[in-house]
Amino acid sequence: MNGRARYQKLTIAKSERNFLKLVTVSVRLSFIRSAKWALFGFVVFLFTLIWLADSGRGQWLFDLVRLVPGGDKTGHFVLFGLLSLLLNVVWRASTSRCGEFTVLKGSLLVAVFAVGEEVSQLFFATRTFDLLDLVAGLVGVWLFGRLAARYAKPELILAGQPARAIQRKR
Repeated sequence: MNGRARYQKLTIAKSERNFLKLVTVSVRLSFIRSAKWALFGFVVFLFTLIWLADSGRGQWLFDLVRLVPGGDKTGHFVLFGLLSLLLNVVWRASTSRCGEFTVLKGSLLVAVFAVGEEVSQLFFATRTFDLLDLVAGLVGVWLFGRLAARYAKPELILAGQPARAIQRKR
């Protein structure tokens, strides 16, 4: 193979890689847009649940949850965890420093919201504060936040590869 043919072959391979990166980034941005709509819908759903609980309406729904052993704790874990996941994906796993720790901004916001929501139950006759509910919610925030941090970083151009895999390649 002469030098010119080899150069053309390398140029084609490089342009194919750039095209794949462009397609992946395009799919990724489309996914982020979908995640924004999912986050919006989920926030509306979550605030509707909170309103139903605070107002004493929708008892039938909460009675169904209580029929499942551990349903209340599982609900807190999943609801706050999914909120953390969606927010961190939309914010592309943006982090901030809090003293010695680096925290996900989305997880921090959801954790503050979860604490505020659970503490606010002290002021409603139809609600009861439960420390285990709060712990379940915060564990969900942390775990789902870690999941988002693993897959939603902006430097993850190659779809489906965790941040560690790309960092090793550099």
